[in-house]
Amino acid sequence: MKVRYVQFVDPRPGTPGNPARQPGLTIGTTYEVLEITVDPQGQVLLRLLGDEGRTPALYDLKQFEIVSSKLPASWIVSMSAAGGLVFRPAAWAAPGFWESYFNGDDAAIRSFKQEMPKLAD
Repeated sequence: MKVRYVQFVDPRPGTPGNPARQPGLTIGTTYEVLEITVDPQGQVLLRLLGDEGRTPALYDLKQFEIVSSKLPASWIVSMSAAGGLVFRPAAWAAPGFWESYFNGDDAAIRSFKQEMPKLAD
């Protein structure tokens, strides 16, 4: 799945948007979606690698237009601890995967690197 960053949406209600304020993204750039989270209230978050290409971060879907809605064959749907849905590679569905990844766990980093090529359309 691919999305194009089209607008900044400030997560704080009533604050005007400013595209220059979204760290890591550039207006008009297309990004590969690594994971989709739908929380119990219906907010949709996308996990993307931003412009620096190293740190997977979460962004509100409202900031993007969908370029390709094709989901990779390796993805599964699971229930989050909070009761939402998460669409992601099966290899990343283990509890605490992202915490392990960000803590530098070798197995999580290896899994991340192995799945990345499978995400491209």
